[in-house]
Amino acid sequence: MDLTQLVLNRMDTYLLVLARTSGIFSVAPFLGSRYIPATVRAALALLVALLLLPLVPVTPVGAENLIGYTAALVTEAAIGLAIGYASLLILVGVQVAGQILDLDMGFSIVNVVDPHLNLESPLIGNFQYLLGLLFFLTVDGHYWLFAGLAQSFKALPLGAAGLLGSGLTGATGTGAAVVGLIVDMFAQMFAVAVKLALPILAGLFLTTVALGIIARTVPQINVFIIGLPMKTMVGTALLAVILPLYVYALDSAVGQMYSTFFGVVGALR
Repeated sequence: MDLTQLVLNRMDTYLLVLARTSGIFSVAPFLGSRYIPATVRAALALLVALLLLPLVPVTPVGAENLIGYTAALVTEAAIGLAIGYASLLILVGVQVAGQILDLDMGFSIVNVVDPHLNLESPLIGNFQYLLGLLFFLTVDGHYWLFAGLAQSFKALPLGAAGLLGSGLTGATGTGAAVVGLIVDMFAQMFAVAVKLALPILAGLFLTTVALGIIARTVPQINVFIIGLPMKTMVGTALLAVILPLYVYALDSAVGQMYSTFFGVVGALR
């Protein structure tokens, strides 16, 4: 049986697979970028769903039950969005680290456009986000996304989410697990941000202490004029020095992405 005939015979299952796949192509790093045209992302989602269809068992939620099938489509799209956001938060943590540095280095008044979220973000934050995205692609993070998507259909079959159908009887437990996982994911994001920004923040703090000592010992020097350019130069120099260390931090963060996928899937059971 060719793929065309398979899709025609299992159109209800194909649409559910497409709903979960489309969620990932909406928000995941690089795949959900606004610089990739929506038509291209839609075509890729259709193709990936088509390739995954032979690996997915027949869904117990038939299209003849319109209400139940609609709920299943919404649930599958939500699962795809959750998996996509789980991977996106890793790079958001890198961007938050840059935003923390921007506040202390004086770059917070300079905003550029974030290529993924299509929002304004400070200079260093956007630079570190692009650096993290480049590393994400270098270590084949987008392949990990597809592998995690394929494995999610085995770990959480179509129609088996705790938010759907009979799973609503356990909605309290499922909701608590999902909320706890979201809180934990955001905590990990801020932990990554602080770890990346801490060495430079320490150097900027010492620079501030040195400027305070100069202001007390040599009152003729206007530290308010020389302070901001000095902190900008020190912060930029420190960023250039420790930039190779970002590779190890990003490697650890991206390595957690695959386990985060299945944390999301496990919470939705």
